[in-house]
Order: sequence, then structure tokens, then C-alpha cells
Amino acid sequence: MILFENQFLIFSELISDFFNFSKISLNLDLMIQANYQDDLIFILAR
Repeated sequence: MILFENQFLIFSELISDFFNFSKISLNLDLMIQANYQDDLIFILAR
């Protein structure tokens, strides 16, 4: 039972790390998109 609990803790750590990573990558995607749109507007405005 203790072994199972340890595995579960490790598993939940991995899951939370994965969610944090996907949140970070999503934020990066949004930032890149925003920068790209700004560049596009700048190019179109010239």
C-alpha cells in the first residue's frame, strides 16, 4: 500500500509538471501570436 501511494505521488507530480509545461507553452504561443499580429499590422500600416 505504501508503494502504491508513493507511485501515486510521483504520478501526480508528473501530471502537475505536464500541466505547468503546457500552460507555459500555451502562453508562449499566445505571446508569439500577439507579436506576429503586431508585426503584421505594422507591415500593413506602412
